[in-house]
Amino acid sequence: MLIFDTLTLGLLTLWLLSGLVGALKKTPWPTALAILALAACATHLLVEGPRWQMGPAYVVLLVLAVLQLGAVWPPLGGRFNGAGGRTRGAARWIAALLLVLTVVASFLFPMFRLPKPSGAYAVGTTTLHFVDPSRYELHTVEPFDRRELMAHVWYPATAAAGAKPVPYLTDPDVMAQATAGSLPLAPFFTHLGAIPTHSFQDAPISPARRTYPVVVFSHGRNAFWGQNLTLMEDLASRGYVVVAIDHVYGAGQSDLPGGRVARFVPEVYENRGPEPHRGTPPSEADLKAIATSLKGDEVRSAIQKLMAYSPRADAKNRYGLNIWIADQRFILDQIESLQTGRTPSPFAGRLDLSRLGMMGMSFGGAATIATCATDDRCKAGVSLDGFALHLTELPPRQHPFMTLNSGDYGVNLAIFGRGPSWDYWMQVRGANHSNFTDLPMVTRLWRLAGLAGDVKGGAGPIDPGHMQALLRAYVSAFFDKHLMGAPAPLLDGPSPDFPEVRHFTVKRPSCAATEPGCRP
Repeated sequence: MLIFDTLTLGLLTLWLLSGLVGALKKTPWPTALAILALAACATHLLVEGPRWQMGPAYVVLLVLAVLQLGAVWPPLGGRFNGAGGRTRGAARWIAALLLVLTVVASFLFPMFRLPKPSGAYAVGTTTLHFVDPSRYELHTVEPFDRRELMAHVWYPATAAAGAKPVPYLTDPDVMAQATAGSLPLAPFFTHLGAIPTHSFQDAPISPARRTYPVVVFSHGRNAFWGQNLTLMEDLASRGYVVVAIDHVYGAGQSDLPGGRVARFVPEVYENRGPEPHRGTPPSEADLKAIATSLKGDEVRSAIQKLMAYSPRADAKNRYGLNIWIADQRFILDQIESLQTGRTPSPFAGRLDLSRLGMMGMSFGGAATIATCATDDRCKAGVSLDGFALHLTELPPRQHPFMTLNSGDYGVNLAIFGRGPSWDYWMQVRGANHSNFTDLPMVTRLWRLAGLAGDVKGGAGPIDPGHMQALLRAYVSAFFDKHLMGAPAPLLDGPSPDFPEVRHFTVKRPSCAATEPGCRP
């Protein structure tokens, strides 16, 4: 909660309590507390702005204002003072309940602050729109629709004096679709428009360097482009141009030019209906190996059995993932066009495409694994808790790659260390799938879902702020080392700053089998 809304609630609570203490009823304290609460609320509205979480408290304040008016206007005051003790007691209980609702709403949907970027640059942001004339839109029934994508960019910038940063999210429907699907929860995310980021709209690119390396990001399936905004801002502040792809129709909701809205199409990505199994089902040992084994060959063998047994689910996953892989390659083409100036933009001549990295989370991480294994433009890649079974068929990666997985997820070992370059793999204890995004900061419902046993969608017990620090540290160290050529001691082994990172494993180029943590 913010300063003045917290102060308002505190003063309101003290005012209610003062009315229950007989020794205080006839003292100036109740009146003084009421006046202070009204003043704190007025300051809150002027400085911090109204928000829906404070709605129940506003009702209490309105009643309080009427009571104070009654104290100076005898006709109104007499009417209130004439109320019976039972009525006044019920009113106090209702006021207390409204304050509790305010606290609960503020706890579940906090007015959080994004962590300050760690780099030296100010951060600019802009949005680009692209249409791929060579591809039909596979998510719609219109025969002449072509695939169109939005790209949200963060970059090193020079912020104008007095400029205000853009808000976290201006369309609450985007967050509602990403977190709750078709449930009408958009009103619960309207406050995101009052939370500032550290990015400035269309700010000039910093002249500190002639060119900047590029990182391309893909979000999770049914999520949205800004799900890792904290990480995007941090990379931009450290000297990277970050291009986040909005995978239209694969995201929860995408806002397109002209006020058009594209929502997630589950029929394309989700295997609905009975699965026509084939052959011998995987054994319990196979399923356990996929989930927990630390032996790559064992995991890969079990995955192959599962793919053969569930061909429809495998085909569905391939179909959707191929769309995203094509999206990534198309955006790489467009980035080249931006650099050469064929597509007009401020980025002409400012992008160092010899130092281009890719990163993705969940389904976007799986697409990144595939693209970095098959497209040489990807010079270094990161997957945040992403994988798909058929990725075991990919050729070995030729460039550095890093995978961070949730605490009970080792399936990426099936493709770890097969190429000639650096490869990093680690688990984060206490982290579930959504911890690899900003969403646990946005609403604590993710944490409650994790406590209720929803491991797939819920957040684990790791503190969201610490998790963001961990992600920023490891991702920036990886790209700094393999795109910038900078030292990255964090990647040398386990760190006391992040004891949650376990099974930290590094495959070094041509390393010796006796080296600790090395799998040649």
